[in-house]
Amino acid sequence: MWIAMSRFAAMMRGSVAVVVAIGAPLTTEPEISPYWLGLALTAFCAWTAVYVRSCWTRGLTAGVIAVDIALVCTLCLLIRHLVPPEMIPGGTGWVSAVASLTAICAQLAGRPPVSVPVGLLVPAAYLIGARLAESADGGVPHTITLAIQTLVAAAAMLVATRTGVAASHAFTALQREERQAEIETAERADALTQLRLVHNGPLTTLTMVLHTETDVPTPTLRRHAAANLAELPRLAAARDGQAPDARLDERLAQVVVWYEPQLRVTATTHPCLVPDLVADSFGAAVRECLENVVRHAGVADARLTLAEEHGEVAVTVADQGAGFTPALVPASKFGLRGAVIGAMEETGGGAAVISAPGLGTRVELRWPRE
Repeated sequence: MWIAMSRFAAMMRGSVAVVVAIGAPLTTEPEISPYWLGLALTAFCAWTAVYVRSCWTRGLTAGVIAVDIALVCTLCLLIRHLVPPEMIPGGTGWVSAVASLTAICAQLAGRPPVSVPVGLLVPAAYLIGARLAESADGGVPHTITLAIQTLVAAAAMLVATRTGVAASHAFTALQREERQAEIETAERADALTQLRLVHNGPLTTLTMVLHTETDVPTPTLRRHAAANLAELPRLAAARDGQAPDARLDERLAQVVVWYEPQLRVTATTHPCLVPDLVADSFGAAVRECLENVVRHAGVADARLTLAEEHGEVAVTVADQGAGFTPALVPASKFGLRGAVIGAMEETGGGAAVISAPGLGTRVELRWPRE
Protein backbone atom coordinates (compact mmCIF):
# COMPACT_ATOMS: atom_id res chain seq x y z
CA MET A 1 0.00 0.00 0.00
CA TRP A 2 2.83 2.43 0.86
CA ILE A 3 4.50 1.92 -2.53
CA ALA A 4 1.18 2.40 -4.31
CA MET A 5 0.52 5.66 -2.48
CA SER A 6 4.08 6.84 -3.15
CA ARG A 7 3.65 6.25 -6.87
CA PHE A 8 0.29 7.99 -6.76
CA ALA A 9 2.02 11.02 -5.21
CA ALA A 10 4.71 10.86 -7.91
CA MET A 11 2.11 10.88 -10.69
CA MET A 12 0.23 13.82 -9.17
CA ARG A 13 3.40 15.84 -8.66
CA GLY A 14 4.59 15.13 -12.20
CA SER A 15 1.23 16.18 -13.68
CA VAL A 16 1.10 19.40 -11.64
CA ALA A 17 4.70 20.25 -12.57
CA VAL A 18 3.85 20.06 -16.28
CA VAL A 19 0.82 22.30 -15.84
CA VAL A 20 2.76 24.80 -13.71
CA ALA A 21 5.72 24.92 -16.08
CA ILE A 22 3.38 25.79 -18.94
CA GLY A 23 0.76 27.89 -17.16
CA ALA A 24 2.79 30.00 -14.74
CA PRO A 25 4.64 32.05 -17.41
CA LEU A 26 1.34 32.63 -19.25
CA THR A 27 -0.42 34.11 -16.22
CA THR A 28 2.39 36.43 -15.10
CA GLU A 29 2.12 40.19 -14.86
CA PRO A 30 4.72 42.93 -15.51
CA GLU A 31 5.31 43.39 -11.78
CA ILE A 32 6.52 39.77 -11.51
CA SER A 33 10.26 39.54 -12.16
CA PRO A 34 11.16 36.99 -14.84
CA TYR A 35 14.32 36.30 -12.85
CA TRP A 36 12.43 35.25 -9.71
CA LEU A 37 9.83 33.29 -11.68
CA GLY A 38 12.40 31.52 -13.85
CA LEU A 39 14.55 30.61 -10.85
CA ALA A 40 11.53 29.29 -8.92
CA LEU A 41 10.17 27.26 -11.83
CA THR A 42 13.60 25.80 -12.59
CA ALA A 43 14.12 24.77 -8.98
CA PHE A 44 10.58 23.38 -8.74
CA CYS A 45 10.77 21.36 -11.98
CA ALA A 46 14.25 20.03 -11.17
CA TRP A 47 13.15 18.93 -7.72
CA THR A 48 9.98 17.39 -9.19
CA ALA A 49 12.13 15.15 -11.38
CA VAL A 50 14.06 13.96 -8.31
CA TYR A 51 10.82 13.65 -6.32
CA VAL A 52 9.09 11.50 -8.97
CA ARG A 53 12.09 9.20 -9.44
CA SER A 54 12.60 8.75 -5.70
CA CYS A 55 8.92 8.08 -4.94
CA TRP A 56 8.63 5.64 -7.83
CA THR A 57 11.71 3.60 -6.97
CA ARG A 58 12.19 3.96 -3.19
CA GLY A 59 8.86 5.24 -1.94
CA LEU A 60 7.83 8.44 -0.18
CA THR A 61 10.60 8.60 2.39
CA ALA A 62 11.01 11.06 5.26
CA GLY A 63 13.94 12.74 3.50
CA VAL A 64 11.92 13.37 0.34
CA ILE A 65 9.03 14.81 2.36
CA ALA A 66 11.39 17.10 4.33
CA VAL A 67 13.03 18.53 1.22
CA ASP A 68 9.67 18.91 -0.51
CA ILE A 69 8.16 20.77 2.46
CA ALA A 70 11.22 23.03 2.70
CA LEU A 71 11.08 23.92 -1.03
CA VAL A 72 7.34 24.62 -1.04
CA CYS A 73 7.53 26.66 2.16
CA THR A 74 10.21 28.78 0.46
CA LEU A 75 7.92 29.29 -2.55
CA CYS A 76 5.10 30.34 -0.19
CA LEU A 77 7.33 32.85 1.58
CA LEU A 78 8.38 34.30 -1.80
CA ILE A 79 4.86 34.30 -3.24
CA ARG A 80 4.92 38.10 -3.72
CA HIS A 81 7.71 37.63 -6.29
CA LEU A 82 6.08 34.69 -8.09
CA VAL A 83 2.33 35.32 -8.33
CA PRO A 84 0.47 38.49 -9.37
CA PRO A 85 -1.10 40.25 -6.32
CA GLU A 86 -4.66 39.83 -7.60
CA MET A 87 -4.22 36.00 -7.78
CA ILE A 88 -3.09 35.56 -4.18
CA PRO A 89 -6.50 36.12 -2.51
CA GLY A 90 -8.55 32.93 -2.69
CA GLY A 91 -5.49 30.82 -3.54
CA THR A 92 -5.81 30.92 -7.33
CA GLY A 93 -2.08 31.21 -8.13
CA TRP A 94 0.23 28.32 -9.06
CA VAL A 95 2.04 28.48 -5.71
CA SER A 96 -1.28 27.87 -3.92
CA ALA A 97 -1.92 24.77 -6.05
CA VAL A 98 1.57 23.42 -5.35
CA ALA A 99 1.14 24.13 -1.63
CA SER A 100 -2.14 22.15 -1.56
CA LEU A 101 -0.60 19.20 -3.36
CA THR A 102 2.44 19.18 -1.05
CA ALA A 103 0.35 19.32 2.13
CA ILE A 104 -1.75 16.37 0.92
CA CYS A 105 1.12 14.25 -0.44
CA ALA A 106 3.07 14.61 2.80
CA GLN A 107 0.29 12.64 4.52
CA LEU A 108 0.48 9.74 2.05
CA ALA A 109 3.51 8.41 3.91
CA GLY A 110 1.06 7.25 6.59
CA ARG A 111 2.92 8.65 9.62
CA PRO A 112 0.47 11.19 11.15
CA PRO A 113 2.50 11.97 14.30
CA VAL A 114 5.28 13.29 12.05
CA SER A 115 3.59 14.17 8.77
CA VAL A 116 0.81 16.33 10.27
CA PRO A 117 3.06 18.79 12.16
CA VAL A 118 5.43 18.96 9.18
CA GLY A 119 2.52 19.38 6.77
CA LEU A 120 1.10 22.27 8.80
CA LEU A 121 4.32 24.19 8.10
CA VAL A 122 2.99 24.75 4.58
CA PRO A 123 -0.15 26.70 5.59
CA ALA A 124 1.95 28.62 8.14
CA ALA A 125 4.46 29.61 5.46
CA TYR A 126 1.64 30.50 3.06
CA LEU A 127 0.04 32.77 5.66
CA ILE A 128 3.34 34.58 6.25
CA GLY A 129 4.00 34.88 2.52
CA ALA A 130 0.51 36.24 1.83
CA ARG A 131 0.96 38.81 4.59
CA LEU A 132 4.33 39.86 3.17
CA ALA A 133 2.65 40.23 -0.21
CA GLU A 134 -0.04 42.39 1.44
CA SER A 135 -2.79 40.15 0.08
CA ALA A 136 -6.27 41.62 0.29
CA ASP A 137 -7.54 38.72 2.41
CA GLY A 138 -4.32 38.32 4.32
CA GLY A 139 -4.04 34.74 3.03
CA VAL A 140 -6.37 33.49 5.78
CA PRO A 141 -8.96 31.67 3.63
CA HIS A 142 -6.42 29.57 1.74
CA THR A 143 -4.38 29.01 4.87
CA ILE A 144 -7.44 27.47 6.50
CA THR A 145 -8.02 25.40 3.35
CA LEU A 146 -4.44 24.12 3.46
CA ALA A 147 -4.77 23.18 7.14
CA ILE A 148 -8.04 21.34 6.50
CA GLN A 149 -6.53 19.52 3.53
CA THR A 150 -3.61 18.43 5.69
CA LEU A 151 -5.82 17.11 8.50
CA VAL A 152 -8.34 15.40 6.19
CA ALA A 153 -5.59 13.68 4.20
CA ALA A 154 -3.95 12.51 7.43
CA ALA A 155 -7.27 11.17 8.76
CA ALA A 156 -8.00 9.39 5.48
CA MET A 157 -4.56 7.75 5.48
CA LEU A 158 -4.97 6.74 9.12
CA VAL A 159 -8.27 5.00 8.34
CA ALA A 160 -6.85 3.40 5.20
CA THR A 161 -3.75 2.19 7.04
CA ARG A 162 -5.74 0.69 9.91
CA THR A 163 -8.15 -0.91 7.47
CA GLY A 164 -5.23 -2.33 5.51
CA VAL A 165 -3.62 -3.69 8.66
CA ALA A 166 -6.90 -5.25 9.76
CA ALA A 167 -7.38 -6.76 6.31
CA SER A 168 -3.82 -8.08 6.35
CA HIS A 169 -4.35 -9.68 9.75
CA ALA A 170 -7.64 -11.18 8.61
CA PHE A 171 -6.01 -12.55 5.45
CA THR A 172 -3.13 -14.00 7.45
CA ALA A 173 -5.57 -15.63 9.85
CA LEU A 174 -7.55 -17.01 6.92
CA GLN A 175 -4.41 -18.46 5.36
CA ARG A 176 -3.46 -20.00 8.71
CA GLU A 177 -6.91 -21.56 9.02
CA GLU A 178 -6.75 -22.87 5.45
CA ARG A 179 -3.32 -24.41 6.06
CA GLN A 180 -4.59 -25.99 9.27
CA ALA A 181 -7.65 -27.30 7.45
CA GLU A 182 -5.44 -28.78 4.72
CA ILE A 183 -3.25 -30.44 7.34
CA GLU A 184 -6.29 -31.85 9.14
CA THR A 185 -7.76 -33.08 5.87
CA ALA A 186 -4.50 -34.77 4.97
CA GLU A 187 -4.30 -36.33 8.43
CA ARG A 188 -7.88 -37.62 8.16
CA ALA A 189 -7.19 -39.01 4.69
CA ASP A 190 -4.05 -40.74 5.96
CA ALA A 191 -5.93 -42.12 8.96
CA LEU A 192 -8.67 -43.48 6.69
CA THR A 193 -6.06 -45.05 4.43
CA GLN A 194 -4.38 -46.74 7.37
CA LEU A 195 -7.74 -47.88 8.73
CA ARG A 196 -8.68 -49.24 5.31
CA LEU A 197 -5.42 -51.19 5.07
CA VAL A 198 -5.95 -52.69 8.51
CA HIS A 199 -9.62 -53.42 7.85
CA ASN A 200 -9.08 -55.05 4.47
CA GLY A 201 -5.98 -57.00 5.46
CA PRO A 202 -5.06 -58.05 9.00
CA LEU A 203 -8.52 -57.40 10.45
CA THR A 204 -10.19 -59.61 7.85
CA THR A 205 -7.62 -62.33 8.49
CA LEU A 206 -8.15 -62.11 12.25
CA THR A 207 -11.90 -62.36 11.72
CA MET A 208 -11.33 -65.56 9.79
CA VAL A 209 -9.16 -66.89 12.62
CA LEU A 210 -11.92 -66.22 15.15
CA HIS A 211 -14.45 -68.08 13.02
CA THR A 212 -12.19 -71.08 12.35
CA GLU A 213 -13.52 -74.20 14.07
CA THR A 214 -10.22 -76.18 13.94
CA ASP A 215 -6.86 -75.61 15.54
CA VAL A 216 -5.08 -76.05 12.21
CA PRO A 217 -5.10 -73.03 9.87
CA THR A 218 -7.13 -73.64 6.74
CA PRO A 219 -5.60 -73.16 3.26
CA THR A 220 -7.73 -70.04 2.80
CA LEU A 221 -6.49 -68.57 6.06
CA ARG A 222 -2.89 -69.35 5.09
CA ARG A 223 -3.37 -67.59 1.75
CA HIS A 224 -4.84 -64.53 3.45
CA ALA A 225 -2.00 -64.28 5.96
CA ALA A 226 0.65 -64.77 3.27
CA ALA A 227 -1.00 -62.13 1.10
CA ASN A 228 -1.04 -59.65 3.98
CA LEU A 229 2.68 -60.13 4.56
CA ALA A 230 3.54 -59.91 0.85
CA GLU A 231 1.48 -56.77 0.43
CA LEU A 232 3.38 -54.64 2.95
CA PRO A 233 6.59 -53.97 0.92
CA ARG A 234 4.55 -53.45 -2.25
CA LEU A 235 2.36 -50.85 -0.55
CA ALA A 236 5.45 -49.04 0.73
CA ALA A 237 6.88 -48.93 -2.79
CA ALA A 238 3.59 -47.68 -4.20
CA ARG A 239 3.34 -44.85 -1.64
CA ASP A 240 6.89 -43.77 -2.58
CA GLY A 241 5.91 -43.63 -6.26
CA GLN A 242 8.27 -46.49 -7.20
CA ALA A 243 5.70 -49.13 -8.17
CA PRO A 244 5.04 -49.74 -11.91
CA ASP A 245 1.59 -50.13 -13.45
CA ALA A 246 -0.24 -53.31 -12.47
CA ARG A 247 -2.46 -55.83 -14.23
CA LEU A 248 -5.86 -55.29 -12.66
CA ASP A 249 -7.22 -58.60 -13.96
CA GLU A 250 -4.38 -60.48 -12.23
CA ARG A 251 -4.88 -58.53 -9.00
CA LEU A 252 -8.59 -59.39 -8.98
CA ALA A 253 -7.87 -63.05 -9.78
CA GLN A 254 -5.60 -63.16 -6.73
CA VAL A 255 -8.41 -61.81 -4.55
CA VAL A 256 -10.85 -64.38 -5.94
CA VAL A 257 -8.46 -67.23 -5.12
CA TRP A 258 -8.39 -66.16 -1.47
CA TYR A 259 -12.06 -67.04 -1.08
CA GLU A 260 -12.00 -70.46 -2.72
CA PRO A 261 -13.48 -72.94 -2.08
CA GLN A 262 -15.95 -71.43 0.39
CA LEU A 263 -17.12 -68.96 -2.27
CA ARG A 264 -17.50 -69.78 -5.96
CA VAL A 265 -16.79 -66.65 -7.95
CA THR A 266 -17.60 -66.56 -11.65
CA ALA A 267 -15.11 -64.04 -13.03
CA THR A 268 -15.24 -62.39 -16.45
CA THR A 269 -12.12 -60.28 -17.00
CA HIS A 270 -9.64 -59.23 -19.67
CA PRO A 271 -6.08 -57.86 -19.52
CA CYS A 272 -6.24 -54.38 -18.04
CA LEU A 273 -3.25 -52.24 -17.06
CA VAL A 274 -3.79 -49.50 -14.42
CA PRO A 275 -1.61 -47.58 -11.94
CA ASP A 276 -0.59 -49.71 -8.99
CA LEU A 277 -2.47 -47.57 -6.46
CA VAL A 278 -5.64 -47.85 -8.56
CA ALA A 279 -5.23 -51.63 -8.66
CA ASP A 280 -4.89 -51.52 -4.86
CA SER A 281 -8.16 -49.60 -4.58
CA PHE A 282 -10.03 -52.02 -6.84
CA GLY A 283 -8.50 -54.99 -5.03
CA ALA A 284 -9.41 -53.65 -1.58
CA ALA A 285 -12.97 -52.85 -2.65
CA VAL A 286 -13.53 -56.24 -4.31
CA ARG A 287 -12.04 -58.03 -1.30
CA GLU A 288 -14.50 -56.22 1.00
CA CYS A 289 -17.41 -57.04 -1.34
CA LEU A 290 -16.55 -60.74 -1.42
CA GLU A 291 -16.03 -60.75 2.35
CA ASN A 292 -19.53 -59.30 2.73
CA VAL A 293 -20.93 -62.01 0.49
CA VAL A 294 -19.32 -64.68 2.65
CA ARG A 295 -20.44 -63.16 5.94
CA HIS A 296 -23.82 -61.64 5.16
CA ALA A 297 -25.32 -62.73 1.82
CA GLY A 298 -26.06 -66.34 2.81
CA VAL A 299 -25.04 -67.73 -0.60
CA ALA A 300 -21.92 -69.45 -1.92
CA ASP A 301 -21.87 -67.91 -5.39
CA ALA A 302 -20.92 -64.48 -6.71
CA ARG A 303 -20.13 -62.87 -10.06
CA LEU A 304 -17.16 -60.62 -10.85
CA THR A 305 -16.94 -58.63 -14.07
CA LEU A 306 -14.13 -56.41 -15.34
CA ALA A 307 -14.84 -54.21 -18.35
CA GLU A 308 -13.53 -51.03 -19.91
CA GLU A 309 -15.31 -48.65 -22.24
CA HIS A 310 -15.25 -44.95 -23.05
CA GLY A 311 -12.02 -44.49 -21.07
CA GLU A 312 -13.51 -45.89 -17.86
CA VAL A 313 -12.54 -49.08 -16.03
CA ALA A 314 -15.53 -50.79 -14.41
CA VAL A 315 -15.61 -53.71 -11.99
CA THR A 316 -18.89 -55.23 -10.83
CA VAL A 317 -19.44 -57.66 -7.93
CA ALA A 318 -22.91 -59.18 -7.68
CA ASP A 319 -24.70 -61.89 -5.71
CA GLN A 320 -28.22 -63.24 -5.36
CA GLY A 321 -28.12 -63.28 -1.58
CA ALA A 322 -30.16 -61.77 1.21
CA GLY A 323 -29.55 -58.17 0.20
CA PHE A 324 -30.06 -55.14 2.43
CA THR A 325 -31.10 -51.48 2.42
CA PRO A 326 -27.93 -49.36 1.89
CA ALA A 327 -29.55 -46.25 3.36
CA LEU A 328 -30.07 -48.05 6.67
CA VAL A 329 -26.41 -48.99 7.15
CA PRO A 330 -25.19 -47.21 10.33
CA ALA A 331 -22.62 -44.48 9.81
CA SER A 332 -20.33 -46.27 12.26
CA LYS A 333 -19.96 -49.22 9.88
CA PHE A 334 -16.67 -48.81 8.04
CA GLY A 335 -16.98 -51.59 5.45
CA LEU A 336 -19.01 -50.16 2.57
CA ARG A 337 -18.28 -46.48 3.21
CA GLY A 338 -14.58 -46.82 3.99
CA ALA A 339 -13.31 -50.02 2.43
CA VAL A 340 -15.36 -49.84 -0.78
CA ILE A 341 -16.51 -46.29 -1.57
CA GLY A 342 -13.61 -44.65 0.28
CA ALA A 343 -11.02 -46.91 -1.38
CA MET A 344 -12.25 -45.95 -4.86
CA GLU A 345 -12.62 -42.24 -4.14
CA GLU A 346 -9.05 -42.11 -2.81
CA THR A 347 -7.70 -42.66 -6.35
CA GLY A 348 -10.29 -40.58 -8.20
CA GLY A 349 -12.88 -43.28 -8.79
CA GLY A 350 -16.28 -44.04 -7.36
CA ALA A 351 -18.59 -46.80 -6.24
CA ALA A 352 -22.32 -47.46 -6.26
CA VAL A 353 -24.11 -50.02 -4.10
CA ILE A 354 -27.44 -51.38 -5.39
CA SER A 355 -29.28 -53.72 -3.05
CA ALA A 356 -32.63 -54.52 -1.51
CA PRO A 357 -33.80 -57.14 0.99
CA GLY A 358 -34.26 -60.49 -0.75
CA LEU A 359 -33.00 -59.21 -4.13
CA GLY A 360 -29.25 -59.60 -3.73
CA THR A 361 -26.53 -56.98 -3.97
CA ARG A 362 -24.69 -55.37 -6.87
CA VAL A 363 -21.63 -53.17 -6.29
CA GLU A 364 -20.31 -51.12 -9.24
CA LEU A 365 -16.75 -49.82 -9.02
CA ARG A 366 -15.54 -47.27 -11.60
CA TRP A 367 -12.31 -45.42 -12.31
CA PRO A 368 -11.89 -42.93 -15.20
CA ARG A 369 -8.53 -42.94 -16.96
CA GLU A 370 -8.71 -39.18 -17.54
